[in-house]
Amino acid sequence: MSIEPSSMVHAVTAAADLTRRGERRVPFFSLGVLLVALGLAGVAIEFLILKHLAVPWYAPLMATAGVASMLIAVKQRPTAVRIIGVGFFCLFCLAEWSFLTWAIRLPAYTGPAHAGKPFPAFATTLADGKSLTERDLHGGTPSVVVFFRGRW
Repeated sequence: MSIEPSSMVHAVTAAADLTRRGERRVPFFSLGVLLVALGLAGVAIEFLILKHLAVPWYAPLMATAGVASMLIAVKQRPTAVRIIGVGFFCLFCLAEWSFLTWAIRLPAYTGPAHAGKPFPAFATTLADGKSLTERDLHGGTPSVVVFFRGRW
């Protein structure tokens, strides 16, 4: 009994297909959704529960990593649902980055334009409770005024 080469190739290909079906692929799309959700959960916990009002840098970074993971999933198996999902999460990631750049933007500087101009009139209280005005700076000794804007 002779075995034809074409049937041998067919048997090997069929065995390879069975092996491929049995392989466990990393669920990149689910991992991406999980990363985005964890970033949002972190922001919610930080703002609502801990009352910590800091700029959440990690949220857009996690969203970007999540979108990258989803893109890997789409490259592996491009389906309409995955492509639409990546589009939605890309828009969400863009919104997070836009919010972050808006949140860290400093207000326009309205102080003295340059050195040598007279200091504007002000009155404040020092840490030791004494008052300080711009007239106290005219004493002839060099002075440095530092403005601390508080915790961001």
